[in-house]
Amino acid sequence: MADPARDHAPQQPSPEATATTAPPPTVPAPAGKSRRLRVLVWIGIFIALGGLELIAGAALLLGVAVIKAYGTIRSRAAVAAVRQELDAFQGALHLYRRDIGDFPSTAQGLEALRRPPTGMADASRWAGPYLAEPVPLDPWQRPYQYEYPGNDRQGRAGVWSLGPDGAGGTDDDVAGSSLAIPRKEGP
Repeated sequence: MADPARDHAPQQPSPEATATTAPPPTVPAPAGKSRRLRVLVWIGIFIALGGLELIAGAALLLGVAVIKAYGTIRSRAAVAAVRQELDAFQGALHLYRRDIGDFPSTAQGLEALRRPPTGMADASRWAGPYLAEPVPLDPWQRPYQYEYPGNDRQGRAGVWSLGPDGAGGTDDDVAGSSLAIPRKEGP
């Protein structure tokens, strides 16, 4: 017969069973250390974000400096291109004057270097075109300015660009050296 005391007694699991099935005992961390750890993590996150902001700010400043330098280089290149065109105009104007005896009037303009102006006294003297290409626009897509006789009353032809702002008489106008050839007076 079975022993009833034995049947109701709690059975102890074997040592092998406890090692594989029971969870390991946990030791709760002290409350102060857990809170300090969270604070340190947040501080680390804020420091990392601050560093990223500094890097982004430095990159922005560097980008502005590069853009500014590019603008300066581009502006210098445009002025150099204008000066080359002005030299070409002045050479063509000298050839025109040699053949015709005078520069084109302001009304005739630089187009007189490409086609004989209407109303010339002796059109057979025109030996152009004096420019190989049509009269170009300046780098800012505006026509070059031409005046003869110039405002200096010394009989000089002037060719210039209004520059980036497009307004005459400002500091950014790009002028070639005036053609300092006195205008013929009378017959």
